[in-house]
Amino acid sequence: MSFISNKYQNIKSNAMMTASDTVNLRNDIIDLSVGDHDIFTDQRVIDAAARNNVIGHTLYAHPLGDPKFRDIIVKSIKEDYNCKINLENIIVTIGAGHALYLALQGIVNEGDEILVIAPYYPAYIDQISSVDGNIVLVKTSEENGFIPTIEDIEEKVTHKTKAIIINSPNNPTGAIYPKSLLEGIYKLSIENNFMVLSDEVYTAFTYDDNKFVSMLEIDKDLTNTIVFKSMSKDYAMTGWRIGYMISSEEIINISKYINDGITYSAPTICQEGSIEALKIRKEISSKLKGVYNDRIKYAFSRVNKIDNIDVKSPQGCIYLFINIEKTGLDGVAFSNLLLENGVLVLPGDIFGAEYKNYIRLTCNKDIKILEEAFDRIEKIGID
Repeated sequence: MSFISNKYQNIKSNAMMTASDTVNLRNDIIDLSVGDHDIFTDQRVIDAAARNNVIGHTLYAHPLGDPKFRDIIVKSIKEDYNCKINLENIIVTIGAGHALYLALQGIVNEGDEILVIAPYYPAYIDQISSVDGNIVLVKTSEENGFIPTIEDIEEKVTHKTKAIIINSPNNPTGAIYPKSLLEGIYKLSIENNFMVLSDEVYTAFTYDDNKFVSMLEIDKDLTNTIVFKSMSKDYAMTGWRIGYMISSEEIINISKYINDGITYSAPTICQEGSIEALKIRKEISSKLKGVYNDRIKYAFSRVNKIDNIDVKSPQGCIYLFINIEKTGLDGVAFSNLLLENGVLVLPGDIFGAEYKNYIRLTCNKDIKILEEAFDRIEKIGID
């Protein structure tokens, strides 16, 4: 007899779940699968956290987050987006995924419909399922730059729609949603009484003339918007596990209530480091953006030299979503072929079944390592 809950009896692992295990089994693999940096956290951030640890800042933080951290979040958000927020509109969490979990727990009733734009970050599906919500996919295609039209979204809205999850810059495609689309989504949400959940964890990574627009610029009063942000990607602090939610006081208060019985608060020492990161945020994010701009352009140029695979130049983020349909292989078979040659990527179907002819490649390695990875890919001789 199994003691495991019924809803977890038949879980299936996917490539994202097993990637770390694969890397640990072989020391010759170039891992381009996971969205993690190879760049260390800025030393000034580490030093600030260490100093505060030494002087005894090791107790529980406030359940909404250290007031000093929330205060600098407010200042940076107002400076960037000119919106109306205060300390009561923020709760600090253990990563953005934790914030999304709290939000869904707080707003979703059994049977509520949550619109998800595909391709999507896989955790959305798992989290919606955990609250017994119904997933309604809004599919996009390479032909339209993986950006939906407002008509695509509107036709999926019903009286059961509770929320839509948007992710811009997008993982895995790199698409950045234009202001006109975000305004249309907001208008639609007001007319149909649903919430907009905006995952904004890659805002530092925009390329060429593409400009990121936050939902905070659209719904300045936080009428029916929840925004998720993170220190992980934009500040090279993935292992620090600090994110935060921005929303109305009603949403923040219920999130605090739910979290009181889960983690209570985010780690104090990590919040202290995050305060320092936001003090020098423009310097850190500019450096990261420069590094990834070079990597993205290099990887894009190498893909274009390989027969039978294609990729759209990403507007943002840190990935390439590569079309491998012309090879005659699906994403799983193609990924396995690359793995045999020491390159680990993710098959596209984990971002939505319709994207089985894609792979996601993360540009999270130095160009010299990317060069070696693409040399290995070219040697496969894909026909």
